Amino acid sequence: MHYLVNLARNRQAAGAVLVNRKYCEPHAWDAVPAAERLRAGGVHTLVLELEGADVGGQERTRLQAFLESL
Repeated sequence: MHYLVNLARNRQAAGAVLVNRKYCEPHAWDAVPAAERLRAGGVHTLVLELEGADVGGQERTRLQAFLESL
């Protein structure tokens, strides 16, 4: 987890998007602590859960709002 925070800082990232596949429990378990560490490190973070390969309207809206907040 420290690697992600350091990487975001070194690259001067404005934010991070963590994409989870729906019903993929290992990724879901990792997303929570990763998002918490990134946020604690000062990196704006969005956790986006996708069901299939296509991005729907709700996901687009959430991503657009996240980008506008940066």
